[in-house]
Amino acid sequence: MSRTSLSTLLLGVAFSAIAVPAIAQDTAAPVVAADEATDEIVVTARRRAENLQDVPIAVTAYSGEALENQGALDITDVGDTTPNVTLEVSRGTNSTLSAFIRGVGQQDPVAGFEQGVGIYLDDVYLNRPQAAVLDIYDVERIEVLRGPQGTLYGRNTIGGAVKYVTKRLSDSPELRLRGNAGTYKQLDGIVSGSVPVGDGLLRVGGSLARLTRDGFGDNLTTGEENYNRDVWAARLSAEINNDDDVFVRIAADYTHDQSNARGGHRLIPSLFTNAPVLGDVFDTRGGLTVPPQDVEGYGFSANGEFEMTEALTFRTITAAFLLLNSSTVSASSTGLPRTWSATSRAFCAEMRAARNLAATSISLSSQPYRLAFLSTMWPRNVRVTANSPNLWPTMSSLIRMGTCWRPL
Repeated sequence: MSRTSLSTLLLGVAFSAIAVPAIAQDTAAPVVAADEATDEIVVTARRRAENLQDVPIAVTAYSGEALENQGALDITDVGDTTPNVTLEVSRGTNSTLSAFIRGVGQQDPVAGFEQGVGIYLDDVYLNRPQAAVLDIYDVERIEVLRGPQGTLYGRNTIGGAVKYVTKRLSDSPELRLRGNAGTYKQLDGIVSGSVPVGDGLLRVGGSLARLTRDGFGDNLTTGEENYNRDVWAARLSAEINNDDDVFVRIAADYTHDQSNARGGHRLIPSLFTNAPVLGDVFDTRGGLTVPPQDVEGYGFSANGEFEMTEALTFRTITAAFLLLNSSTVSASSTGLPRTWSATSRAFCAEMRAARNLAATSISLSSQPYRLAFLSTMWPRNVRVTANSPNLWPTMSSLIRMGTCWRPL
């Protein structure tokens, strides 16, 4: 290669390295939620509403309108356009989530393993990957926080966090219908609406979703369809909102996944029967049908936000949910089946008080209480920590107090 060609090549590489960040920012801009009047992107990645450009962490935000224009059906579609993020439906069920951010996540998403990426629904932590594949409807925005978030979000967020924020109810009557049709007889129907009561201070709304699809393959042993979908989901909520300094939401949600067990695909011939690898990756020979495949989840939450003054805001989050999960999974390499039947009960309570001044931002937050799996618990790991993650341009300190509850 001549010296002239080499110089031209190096010059082109240098200009490319300089231009790439600008191109990335331009392409990402249409996806995020922005205020049309001020062109300001508002997120709550640091537990308070602020401009995305002022947040010193790697965060990607998608508005509900952008997700609808993108054709996103559930939370896994966010991973297709977010760098260093993998969100996929796991094996076993259609509602079990495998989440990885920057290579950190949960390799085996069974009910007893802790996850490396925190999933939050309206700031309520979902402590198990089952029933965590959230379908996109009535969503205000989805935020993806990349990198460790333990300072503000606690344990199980070493890889990052995904925040699903639902839309607040309107002060005028609304009715929305949405339908999806696709190959393999996919038929999805979603009905949602809301209505104000009286002068509009109280608002009531609800949503109902029915999601169905035939299987991509077949179970050659049982004759059932493999990778099919049979899901019911519902949500009811009541809000008190004066559109100024008081917001209270009480919500209940329900999910029921009765899809067939998602049988695995062999990577090598059977070590016991010498059965060959099947030609279609969506076909399986897994034959275990006990316990029957069934994932059912119930949730209740109460959120409150009270702006006491322009400089002081008080927030409270309380939630309880019950997850009933029975599942059958075939290991991909040997074909040996694994089954489990688990009940997960969880309770979370958190209170936050934030004071925002011109030069100081102070947040007082309690450590969420989390109960899971067993009915016999004991409190331990009572802790008080203080951190100062950001001293410039504003001073931000966080004090967290509480008790972590764990099973015996």
